[in-house]
Amino acid sequence: MSMSLHVFENNSRCPYTGMIVKTEPGWNYQGRQGGFCVDISRVGESIMYVQASGYADTHDQIKSLELHKKMSLSEFSTSRPYVQIQNWKGLKGATREARQLYIDYLKNNKQLLALYFCNISFMLRMSIKLGKRLNLVPFPVNIVDDYPAAVQKAASLLNAANLDAASPPPVRRSRWRSRPS
Repeated sequence: MSMSLHVFENNSRCPYTGMIVKTEPGWNYQGRQGGFCVDISRVGESIMYVQASGYADTHDQIKSLELHKKMSLSEFSTSRPYVQIQNWKGLKGATREARQLYIDYLKNNKQLLALYFCNISFMLRMSIKLGKRLNLVPFPVNIVDDYPAAVQKAASLLNAANLDAASPPPVRRSRWRSRPS
């Protein structure tokens, strides 16, 4: 990705929850145009962490959602509920068709327990709030400031639902690195 985002090393620990982070080489996508990129990681046993940047057209969104589905099937089986965190720090926007594909994907995702958005622009914040008011999806949608807030809330939700074991204590930030701009 071209902007500064947090990147996990495989089998590192999240510095905010202590949960193990899994990444795979195939869990990222670089778009053809508009600089659209997606990186996906699994945090703990039941959190999908998605970082998106650039501008998504329909082709990019289709590829991104295929990646979401591939990762969720390999990591959460077909029945395990999970929480998704969307870090949109560098997301510039998406075509109307791409936005509709994303909404349809969310509506039809029976495993998604909750969705947390973080690092979003003012315009995306307004769009998400409108979608929440219109009840476009059948699960809670939350907006938080940043990744630490999102992952801590997701972990609390999962622990309250008895879906994740208690997290080990947080570790040093040395395993967490930022990508250069």
